[in-house]
Amino acid sequence: MSVADEIEKLAALRDSRALTEAEFQTAKSKALGEEASPKPLSADEVIGSAGGIGINKPSPMKLTAMIILAGVIIFLAFGVVRSNTPEGKEKAKLRAAIDMCWNDYKTSSLGMDARKIIAGTCLLLTDEFKNKYGFNP
Repeated sequence: MSVADEIEKLAALRDSRALTEAEFQTAKSKALGEEASPKPLSADEVIGSAGGIGINKPSPMKLTAMIILAGVIIFLAFGVVRSNTPEGKEKAKLRAAIDMCWNDYKTSSLGMDARKIIAGTCLLLTDEFKNKYGFNP
């Protein structure tokens, strides 16, 4: 393998982020037969190689996706915390009672008068929820 081929291979490794700029410079110096004292990196090279530790800077699209994902995680965490409060538990119980009431209404084999009473109770529970929390269950 010629020196030019070896440097080309090293450049490909650097471009694929398998080597940092500092590692590339050191390997290139060895290939050229020079002393292994690489030249100081410019600010752009340091930023481009993420400080020489091999971490890639995220693209704007990845950064946007990470921000959206973080927002979703925060939203879900807030929901979990909020649902474990006494008020959240009370809302959940009232919603379950309303759901069970309407389910009884739908599956009831009782006469029409009894079903009207069940529906009226379900509507009262729904109105109570709406008045207390400001939205429908």
